Order: sequence, then C-alpha cells, then structure tokens
Amino acid sequence: MRTVTPLELSFRKVPSLLDNILLSASSNAGSCKYATCSLGDWSEWKPRELKAEQCGQQQTRRRTYSLTFAFQIHVDECPSLPQTCPDDIVEDRTQCGKISS
Repeated sequence: MRTVTPLELSFRKVPSLLDNILLSASSNAGSCKYATCSLGDWSEWKPRELKAEQCGQQQTRRRTYSLTFAFQIHVDECPSLPQTCPDDIVEDRTQCGKISS
C-alpha cells in the first residue's frame, strides 16, 4: 500500500472543493446570450459601370457585419448585453463616366 503525503491529499481536495463552489454558484447562475459582430470587407462600387461622359453619377459600396452569438455565465440576472450588430457602413460617391477621346 502506497502512503499518500499531506501535500498530495490537499491537492486531491482542491478539485472537489472547486466543484462544490462552482456547483453552488451555478445554481444561481445563468447563461446570457450576446451578439458578437465581425465587420466584413468593402463591397464593389454599385453600379459598377458608369455612363460615358456623364458627371454626377452616384455609386455606393458597403461593409456588412456578420452576426454570431456567444454566451457568458452570470450570477442572478443577465446584464444588458448587445443582441444585434450595428448598421452596415455605407459609403457614397459621385463620379463622372469616362470621357472618350
């Protein structure tokens, strides 16, 4: 029979002690969902083609957010967490079409 040292014994108790703490905390804990947003690349300018020799033509491009959800554990109630992504970023410009020579 192998002898267990006091140091080994105290380390063996740590996981069960932590389990008990986590278990008692989790009885009041909840999983809180929140939005995580990733900003994508710029789209192409639209319309792609401009009418030749005309100025004042509008073009637009945008960057969109992709939405995924993550979770946090909180005791009692969930705090106010974001549930949506910001609006897309839109950029407009006014261009002239190519001038033929």
